[in-house]
Amino acid sequence: MSWMKPFSRLSEKQQHVLSDINRNIKDTHWIQGYAGTGKTLLLVHAIEKLVDSSATPTICFITFTHSLKDLVASGLSARVSTRVSVMTHKLFISEKKRFDFVFLDEVQDISVEDLKKIKALAGTVQVAGDPEQSLYKEGARELDITGLLTPKKHGLFEIFRLSKLIREVAVAILPKSRLVEGQPKASDADVSIKLLKFNDEKTEAAWVFEEARFDAKGDFKASAILFSTHDAIMKFSALVAKHLQLPAPPKWESVHPAKRRDSKVSGKDYTEFNEFWKRHGIPLMYFGNGNGSLDDSKFKPMVYLMTYHSSKGLDFKSVYLPAANEDLYLFPEATDPDAERRLLFVAVTRSRQDLYISYTSKRPRDLLQGLPTGVVVEASPRIRVNENSEELF
Repeated sequence: MSWMKPFSRLSEKQQHVLSDINRNIKDTHWIQGYAGTGKTLLLVHAIEKLVDSSATPTICFITFTHSLKDLVASGLSARVSTRVSVMTHKLFISEKKRFDFVFLDEVQDISVEDLKKIKALAGTVQVAGDPEQSLYKEGARELDITGLLTPKKHGLFEIFRLSKLIREVAVAILPKSRLVEGQPKASDADVSIKLLKFNDEKTEAAWVFEEARFDAKGDFKASAILFSTHDAIMKFSALVAKHLQLPAPPKWESVHPAKRRDSKVSGKDYTEFNEFWKRHGIPLMYFGNGNGSLDDSKFKPMVYLMTYHSSKGLDFKSVYLPAANEDLYLFPEATDPDAERRLLFVAVTRSRQDLYISYTSKRPRDLLQGLPTGVVVEASPRIRVNENSEELF
């Protein structure tokens, strides 16, 4: 997955923000913007410029999730990657190592207490994030972040990743979203957004997998299938294995909290799960919690299975959201009525071009029942037959 753009390809506004940050790099800046405006991209560019202009600063890039950590690492140039530590915020806090410059992404997901600890270990903190995309009740509010860091704020309004139609889908799910104020730059010409009804879960899983596999053989070599829970991933995977006439894949293993610091993965270990698909020559991989790698899709097609949470900060040309049934579980927070909407909002905005939402219940989850008229609703479509699959995968 190639997501980095050279400075020359940034918009005039993005270049202006980046220049302001680099001129005043010892001040704290907060890059704000809607989904798809390039917040993470600018943080990486700021690091590249800092390495070029400074002697030997110690630099750390902090992310909230393991999956975003891997994405950021892949965007750093070879000459810079050896100079920059990239880690999750939990590991940063536990190591208690001080850095001259800390770049923190998804700042709205970090608790106030953790933000204080991060600030104490940093000479200067630069942050990026959108309060609207906060998924965790313990995450800092905008007033908290502003009061603690007193940053200069930079607003990004041009939406480069999302098409106008996908933006409309996202706003239909989260009506309060400021995304409606954004200026979509992507074309709707080749965009395909469908809400699909299947008669049964077996047919749904087979169709989703075969379409995602077909999409992954294109130029981007990666597509993503997102789920609300890990149990939903396992249920879907078992159905795919049955479709391919394979035994059921092994379930993930829990990583004991005491071992998480020394382990490459956090929470759930999908090592055996991923090895199962690799052993059978199937381009399917769980990505998140330190499992899997985006590098695998650089040279060969790959279909990534992820949770809505772990997909945050990433994007793919084609995104699938199966099992969006009436009883879809979205980790509701009793104290925040919009928590479910924000989680589904994050999931649908991972798509750069194609978005397929499917369900097998009488109707889809209530949050998906008011989508714009541009969304095509179809009955259970035919399952694609992949010819010459051995040559493709």
